[in-house]
Amino acid sequence: MANDNKNTHELASDLDDDTSELELLSATYTADPALDYEAESDAATHSFDSLDAERERQSLGTLQVELRERDEYIGRLEFDLEQLRARSNGLEAELKAREALTEGVTAELTELRQALDAARDRLEQRDRGFAELESRLEASEASLHARHAAAD
Repeated sequence: MANDNKNTHELASDLDDDTSELELLSATYTADPALDYEAESDAATHSFDSLDAERERQSLGTLQVELRERDEYIGRLEFDLEQLRARSNGLEAELKAREALTEGVTAELTELRQALDAARDRLEQRDRGFAELESRLEASEASLHARHAAAD
């Protein structure tokens, strides 16, 4: 082992620049293309084209599913919108009918209030007539009592 270290020091002492180890390595490395294994990128062990095609197929499938889901959702929204429009139209028609009824009831109420006011006015006139007749009757009775007392 001490001898191996001595040999290493001798090799290193012979070389002056720092890249000498790399030169020694390249000299010992045989780059026979027939014996050398191919690099992964040279061997085409991974196909980027097929990966892209697979992603496109998956993307196409995913997009078709999303499109189908969106179409279904849009269909449900359109159905709901049509139901809301029908309900809105029905409510508007009902509102117009109720407005017409309200106008009729309001007109009838106005007429009844006017009739009530007229009836109250007639009752007040009758009550004043009764009060006038009562006071005349009392005056007649008082004058009759006075005549009758004078005659007695």
